[in-house]
Amino acid sequence: MDFEAIAKKFGLKKRYVEHLLYYSYFYKPVNFDKIEIPKENLQWWAREILKLQRPTKERLPFYEKIWEKHKEFSDTIIDIGSGLNPISLLLIDWRPKEYIALDIADSIVNFLNKLDFLPIKAKKFDFLSEIPKEKGLILLWKVIPIMDKFYGFRYVKNYLESLRGNIISISFPRKSLSGKKLIGRAWRYYIKRASPYKIIDEFETDNEYFIIFDATE
Repeated sequence: MDFEAIAKKFGLKKRYVEHLLYYSYFYKPVNFDKIEIPKENLQWWAREILKLQRPTKERLPFYEKIWEKHKEFSDTIIDIGSGLNPISLLLIDWRPKEYIALDIADSIVNFLNKLDFLPIKAKKFDFLSEIPKEKGLILLWKVIPIMDKFYGFRYVKNYLESLRGNIISISFPRKSLSGKKLIGRAWRYYIKRASPYKIIDEFETDNEYFIIFDATE
């Protein structure tokens, strides 16, 4: 399903859906076809690319801490609504065997698949209507609030239950987009109500809460 199909399904304007699921995450429009991919200075390049998107820029000071919390589960990573997040692998000293990046935007999918120096396989994926078939460490970073906006709590609960057999890492913002309202505590309560799984770990950064669940049992 693409932006137009989602807009039609929910009776929304396509421009609104594009803004909500894509453009609102960027500081300015990005033409990925014009971004040169270097053969050296990859860490510097990764930092510059990650600054293009709001969530990844916010994580820049914390990626080492974030990934260290997930390292033991990370043979196969399935990143739902990945955005540019997979590029952060260039900032750490280890790699998963496989990183499956699932995103709704063709531009991001095509760009990630050009990075042959990373174990990334990017696919077009609509998390509002699809469930990944792969098993491993599933990342749902800042995705649950979008699911809730379109479908509500029952859908989120059913979606999480459909991911049984995986380790699931969920993140959500601590503050509203304006930065004036603290919303992290409410989302933390919401996620714990929605998930039937045992919590492995909880931690936070300046901008984000993370909860890791064991859904393998």
